[in-house]
Amino acid sequence: MSRTALIENVTAMLQDAGFLVSERCAIRPKSFDVAARRGEELVLLKVLGNVDAFDAATGQEMRRLGEYLSATPMVVGMRTRDEELKPEVVYFRHGVPAIHPDTAFDLFVEDVPPLIYAAPAASTSTSTASCSPRPVRPRTGASGSSPRSWASPAAPSRSTRTG
Repeated sequence: MSRTALIENVTAMLQDAGFLVSERCAIRPKSFDVAARRGEELVLLKVLGNVDAFDAATGQEMRRLGEYLSATPMVVGMRTRDEELKPEVVYFRHGVPAIHPDTAFDLFVEDVPPLIYAAPAASTSTSTASCSPRPVRPRTGASGSSPRSWASPAAPSRSTRTG
């Protein structure tokens, strides 16, 4: 899908979710593509096919604008150079959340927040995820399972399991 088509799809999705969406920002340098407001909620979106194209300077500018405007900066994209972005996962690029369009739909239209937050690990072939243990903690004792038994199939190190 072309970047223009992706921006149009994201814009239509935001409008369907009740957002008032700006015209596409065409002034250079541009840190975001569209701004969207719903009530007091303001989102600044950069829409990219490959989220690896999002550089540190743009991330810093989006974070700064977000702070000044009381807005949430966000990147919506399809892939990295190595793999497709997974729905229901929030990635981070230069301190800005990056999500798949399906995750944006879940968040803005269905009002369902993502479940997994992932950040690059030391190696480019691995990534880390942080999940809240609260929903599963009461169930571990009754079933005899433990966080270690749940983590074993993924083969993380002990320091990864314990934080």
